[in-house]
Amino acid sequence: FPVTICNEMLYGMLFYGCQEPDITNYYKLTIKEGMHTADIGAFVGYHGLLQRRLVGKTGFVYLVEPMEEYYDAIRLSIADNNFFGNIKVSRKMVGNKNGVSWINEKYGVANTTLSDESNVRKEMLKLDDLFFGNMIDLVKIDTFGYECEAILGMEETIKRNQNIKIIIEYCPDMWVRAGYYPSDIVKIANYFGMEIHCIDDNGKVS
Repeated sequence: FPVTICNEMLYGMLFYGCQEPDITNYYKLTIKEGMHTADIGAFVGYHGLLQRRLVGKTGFVYLVEPMEEYYDAIRLSIADNNFFGNIKVSRKMVGNKNGVSWINEKYGVANTTLSDESNVRKEMLKLDDLFFGNMIDLVKIDTFGYECEAILGMEETIKRNQNIKIIIEYCPDMWVRAGYYPSDIVKIANYFGMEIHCIDDNGKVS
């Protein structure tokens, strides 16, 4: 499917034929037609557009990308694929509360505590409000260490969807930068009664 390619994606596309083969293959094994999914921190939209292709015309996909350059790229790719009607794109930030936060245009770092090194104010919302009570089967979150805040902002969604699957890119260094302990992921999983697994390059869960 047509999607905007940037320098950060070239290695994966050239050597694997896809971006992040572990998650790509997991999608292919897990996402079925008619599912409702989300790509939070969508970058140029590769994951969200793949999700849309897999859920088909009867499913629904949410994409969130606050960086204007990447948001515009997503909109172009949606048009190129004619993926209209059951896909929603938001340029807001996500967090554990609604309000206003900051984003660094160069690095995409987002949090109210980083306002001194950021230069763009953005509206922030909880994922509970984005999903607005709808059923959600799978959510991919890649927010540069702020995955905790995004997950805590979807508490009602998790309660409503007992079989929901949440995929995060776990990078301890980024979590520390965001003000969290790397072990906080265990606390969050325990709080929601969820299990933690790893995904291998074949998309299999260990």
